[in-house]
Amino acid sequence: MGTSSVAANATSAAASPLMRLDQDPLVYLANNTGHWYCSPDCVRGAQSEDNVQNYTKALMWEGMCHMARRDSVREGDGPAIVDMWKFDMVSFWTKKHFKYFIIAHQMLTGVGEFLPARLRHNLVWNRVGNVRGGAGRNVGLDLINEFLNNDFKEMLKHSRGQYTDKQVQRVSEMSGSFGRLLDRLFPQAGPGSMTYGSTFSHDGRYAADIAKFVKEFKGDGLFEYLPGRSHGGFDNFHYKTGIQNVEKMGAKIRKLAQDMDLWARLSYNPRKDPFVS
Repeated sequence: MGTSSVAANATSAAASPLMRLDQDPLVYLANNTGHWYCSPDCVRGAQSEDNVQNYTKALMWEGMCHMARRDSVREGDGPAIVDMWKFDMVSFWTKKHFKYFIIAHQMLTGVGEFLPARLRHNLVWNRVGNVRGGAGRNVGLDLINEFLNNDFKEMLKHSRGQYTDKQVQRVSEMSGSFGRLLDRLFPQAGPGSMTYGSTFSHDGRYAADIAKFVKEFKGDGLFEYLPGRSHGGFDNFHYKTGIQNVEKMGAKIRKLAQDMDLWARLSYNPRKDPFVS
C-alpha cells in the first residue's frame, strides 16, 4: 500500500469509512485510517469487497445470457442455440445438475458428427416454431407443445367431465391454430368458442416495472466500487464463474464419449450400411 506525501496536509479532512460517488478514487481517506491511497488497487486491497457491485455484475451477466438465448430462439439461429448449449453444459456441471450435463453432452456430440447428417441438421435447425407468423417471432418447440396442451385441457374443461373417446380425439385435432381458425370462420356457430383463448396481453407489461426500477436505483451507483456495501439477505455475495473441478469434468466427458462409442458399436448393423457390399 502506498501513501502520498500530501497525507500530512490532509489529516484534518473528514474521513469516511466508505468511498462516496463524488470522491476522487485516487485521493480519498478509507476506513478512517488517515491515509491517502495512491491507486484504486491499493484501496481494493485494504478494504472489504463491494457485495452490491458483485451482485449487480452477476445479475447483469445472467440477464445478458438470457437475452442472447432468447434472441437466438426468436431468430431461429441454430448455430447460436448450439453455442448456448455449450455454456449450459459447463453451468450444469458447476451447479451439479449432472442429468442435464449428460443430456447437453449427448446433444453437442450428436451435432458434432456423431449422428447422421439428417439428424444433425434437424437438431440444429428444427428446434423452433412460429405460432403467429412473422420474422423474429419463433419460440421453442417445447413451448409450442405446452400451448397445445393448454388448449386441449381448456377445451376439455368446458365438457364438465362428460366426454367420450371420440370427443377427446376431436378436441385434440382442434387444439392450437386449427381451432382458432375455426373460431374466426364460424363466429356465430352457436356453441361458442372452441378454443377459449386467454384475453391477457403480455405487450408492455414489463415497461412500468423497468421504469420504476431505473428511477429507484439510478442514483445508487450499482456499478461503482463502494466497499462495505451489501444487499439485505445477500451478505458476502460471491458469484463463482470459474469451472469447478476441471480435471474431473474432463474425465467425465471422456467417459461419456467412450460410452457413446460403445453404444454405436453395439447397435451398428453392417447389413444396413450402404457402403458395405
